[in-house]
Amino acid sequence: MIVIEVDRASERLVLSEKEAWKDKYLKIGDLVNGKIDRESHRGLLVDLDYGVLGFLDRLSNNLQGLEIGESVNVQIEAKEGN
Repeated sequence: MIVIEVDRASERLVLSEKEAWKDKYLKIGDLVNGKIDRESHRGLLVDLDYGVLGFLDRLSNNLQGLEIGESVNVQIEAKEGN
């Protein structure tokens, strides 16, 4: 778990297992396996586990022949929020 917010007024912490997993296991340049989750108008969303989604852009990648549910290897090029 990682603390993502501290609310001193109500004495609460907001924790995130997903952010901790993403910071620990997903590094820029890493090659990881995921499963194509769904299609958007700009590309494909890939489930990388723990609710983390990757995005394959149609303009930068040849996505022909890839199907929903298919396992794919992807390289981490950027991380949102980092």
